Amino acid sequence: MVAHAELGGSGTVAVELASALAAHGHEVHFITPGRPFRKLDDGVTVHVVEPTPHEMFQSPPWTIALASRIAAVTERHQLDLIHAHFGLPYAVATELAAQLLGRKAPPWVATLHGSDVLPLGLEADYRPMLQLALARASAVTAPSRHLRQELLRLLAPSLDVEVVPNFVDGERFRPDPNRRPPSEGPPVLVHASNFRPVKRIDDVVSVFAQVRAQREAKLLLVGDGPLRADALARLGAFGLSGDVEAPGAKADVERWLSRGHVALLPSERESFGLAALESLACGVPVVGSRVGGLPEVVGPGAGELTAVGDVDAMAKAALALLADDASWRATSEKARRTADTFSPERALNGYTALYQTLLGTQPAAMEPAPCSTP
Repeated sequence: MVAHAELGGSGTVAVELASALAAHGHEVHFITPGRPFRKLDDGVTVHVVEPTPHEMFQSPPWTIALASRIAAVTERHQLDLIHAHFGLPYAVATELAAQLLGRKAPPWVATLHGSDVLPLGLEADYRPMLQLALARASAVTAPSRHLRQELLRLLAPSLDVEVVPNFVDGERFRPDPNRRPPSEGPPVLVHASNFRPVKRIDDVVSVFAQVRAQREAKLLLVGDGPLRADALARLGAFGLSGDVEAPGAKADVERWLSRGHVALLPSERESFGLAALESLACGVPVVGSRVGGLPEVVGPGAGELTAVGDVDAMAKAALALLADDASWRATSEKARRTADTFSPERALNGYTALYQTLLGTQPAAMEPAPCSTP
């Protein structure tokens, strides 16, 4: 696995997939620029890339270092296959490593996750290299039909893209048995993200302010990012600081999500919506934007999706969910059943079938690659 290490969907999916593969007896190596935010299975070997600084560079050229490390790990451990998550720079670095390894390079898979298509993939400085990497990949996957369509429309119209949906561990993410229904205490609205502009954090604040004007409620903000401080300041301006809990980024995010009664996800773009899926698994109905891959995740009866930016409709939907315990409980149970369809087994079967197809035309073991990697 070659992937981002910090908070975000692509790194989370890569970590969870690596751990699942290791649990099923595969030898897995995880190559990354930093220690993974979420805990990896003990059976996964982590290779952290730390480029050597040089006075010539404002920052070390770590994409080159990443490519070199991919090639070195592949050669040293005789890897059968490489799976790169996120197009930039991980898929590009993997293609560079394949070029370095030459004819001895194993097949490699590129999984696109969303922002690597739009907006990053369309940037003039990135687009040609991403297109080249995807054209050279042995296989390309996307987590939703929406992202597959966007990839074909914007970057590679003739590419063969397989959809393998993201997944959630239903044993780890599950409803809190001690959670009270909305009528028995202040209900909790929860938002979990990396607090980037695309998540429309101001809309989260506005929705909560409208809900709070109608009834007692609490807001739980899980995660960290550039707009977190602004959100807290705006909540303070509304006089709502006392109703807000903001623990920051948490590796055990399930412990926090399971306290929620409604999850707010008013994003401008979502290629899949992993935060939505993890909320559903915790029995937390989702109120958010009808955009991107979210309708593929939040099915009928598991929440309410509205137009992007329609905070009035979102507040109305949240209030309706919280108004009646029986209705909320039914929606919560539907949310959990919906999440169950995105099981780790489903994703693991999809990926391992793809791996086996690729390996069926490749030698099982590689000869040492003729390169001078350290």
